[in-house]
Amino acid sequence: MTPNAEHFAAELIPTSDASRRCCSEVKCGIPLTADTVHERIRVLSNRDHAAAQRFAPTYATEHSERVLGWLRQAATACAATPAAESAGQRRGQG
Repeated sequence: MTPNAEHFAAELIPTSDASRRCCSEVKCGIPLTADTVHERIRVLSNRDHAAAQRFAPTYATEHSERVLGWLRQAATACAATPAAESAGQRRGQG
């Protein structure tokens, strides 16, 4: 684990884009692919969804909105990544 990853692992709530990425990919095991990012946006944007109802009270509405903003930024970054490169990363080739 790199020094930054160790720092991020100690954070209870991510404080930067890098720590949010670490939280998603390392702590939670959720790869930041276009599919997973769009699914998280869909789920967390739907206040009637059980996962959104658990997330907001656990982390506070303000943090939930920050997470949605970060996911939207990640979605934009995923869209800017060439499809072949993205597909290779999902197969563990990138």
